[in-house]
Amino acid sequence: MPKVSIIVPVYNVENYLRQCLDSIINQSLKDIEIICVDDGSTDSSLDILKEYEKMDSRIRIISKPNAGYGHSMNMGIDNVTGEYFGLVDSDDVIAADMYECLYKTVTDHDLDFVRSDHYRWFPTRESGKLSYCYATSDLYRTVFHPLESDNLFARVVTPTGLYKTSFIRENNIRYHETPGAAFQDQGFWFQTTALAKRVMFINKAFYYYRFDNESSSINSNKAVVAMDNEYELIREFAYEYKDISDKMLPFYWRARFAMTLFSCRQMAENLTVDALSPLYDSFKRATELGEVDTSLFTPDQEKELALLVNDPKKFCAYQIGACRWNQAMSKCRKEPNPLKKIWIHIKAYGFSTTVAKLIGRM
Repeated sequence: MPKVSIIVPVYNVENYLRQCLDSIINQSLKDIEIICVDDGSTDSSLDILKEYEKMDSRIRIISKPNAGYGHSMNMGIDNVTGEYFGLVDSDDVIAADMYECLYKTVTDHDLDFVRSDHYRWFPTRESGKLSYCYATSDLYRTVFHPLESDNLFARVVTPTGLYKTSFIRENNIRYHETPGAAFQDQGFWFQTTALAKRVMFINKAFYYYRFDNESSSINSNKAVVAMDNEYELIREFAYEYKDISDKMLPFYWRARFAMTLFSCRQMAENLTVDALSPLYDSFKRATELGEVDTSLFTPDQEKELALLVNDPKKFCAYQIGACRWNQAMSKCRKEPNPLKKIWIHIKAYGFSTTVAKLIGRM
């Protein structure tokens, strides 16, 4: 039995797959198996997998007709033989010491899972720009029970973790096998967080999450529908566990709305009322039925939720404006001249809004 199994779901990633596999086979922890699940790729991805399989006996290939990311992940989980398993999306890469460090942490503390920080990685921009992303704020290096914690809202980046295989199987935690690939890790993240009793976050980044793959599922307008559908399925799970649903539901609604905002901001200038309609319909209906629990929302989230259900057109304008503002702020960080910084803001956001933000009214 290997110490760690690593699941790699693969679909049409010929441009990135070698770099991904190289980062896995060169792990400092050698006692691993690498389960590559090819989801009916139509490019040269399967040929690349076979090439690497000949070079490294730890690689196992599962080849199947196209059925989506969730189906691939479940097939990988079903075939895991390691005591723990992780996953690496096939357009991403990992640091050489990732699984050695995660394995030591998870075994030293007998954890159901451990997760770490990560990088947003833009390899084609600015000589491979990296943006460090923290998994949480104040829960590092502490064993805790998520549903008993006051702070559950760590970033949802499932591949940064290492999971105890027995914990996943005993709780029958599965990916939703919906079409496509967008946001299907949300259900896995929610189930693991809700059902785990011993969890830890470590304040070190190993995972390089690629953000310049234009074909990535999160960059599609269809991703809004996929995210909404995924959270409808998670809602069913939250209500199924009646003994703990009162603790899960506030957590669920905040997570769902946070991902709603993320999806809208991924669309940026392409966000329209028509594109927004699945999210509007879901939250409007749930609000009218009194289902939405906002007890864990931030004040800003409460304001944005009210805007979404009462004035979707204004909500879209606000989200597009927020994206423009963030872009302007990014440019300003590199600009030493205060006057030029103000000019960047005015061009991006307009004179009156810039003034309002500068004097603290927005």
